Amino acid sequence: MLRLSESRSSSASSASSAEESGHRPSGGLRFLVLVAAVLSFLSLISYAQVTSGTMFGTVTDASGAVVAGAKVTVHSDDIGINRVVTSSGAGEFVVTNLPPATYWVSVEAQGFKGLKKEGVVLSAGDHLNGGEFVLQVGAASNEVTVNADTAELDRKSVV
Repeated sequence: MLRLSESRSSSASSASSAEESGHRPSGGLRFLVLVAAVLSFLSLISYAQVTSGTMFGTVTDASGAVVAGAKVTVHSDDIGINRVVTSSGAGEFVVTNLPPATYWVSVEAQGFKGLKKEGVVLSAGDHLNGGEFVLQVGAASNEVTVNADTAELDRKSVV
């Protein structure tokens, strides 16, 4: 009988030590699971893919004065996209969320000849400065076409 009581007392001491430590997972294990979950979430955000780009520029006249209210058209024959924006009071324009493609950009304003840049290549993630579009005084029916020179374009990739 002595043995039976000894085994009961050792079982009782095991149970009391389990109660003291709690029946919950250890704090260190909880912390590790939380850290793993947060890191997994952050890695998903950091690997988000950029699938579009932005094109911007300035519209001026031959004297360097800004041209506000100019109609700026960005078009790609390859993918059939056409976006039209108006230059701001500072002569600036921005076209966002453009898919990667080769575009032409035309600018029209009342009292000026139209201007068209062809062969403007935009890649995903680009923040492309199309440059300064200098309009010449003249009838709107006249249009000047220039081919984009990549050296003139300021391409900045967004990471």
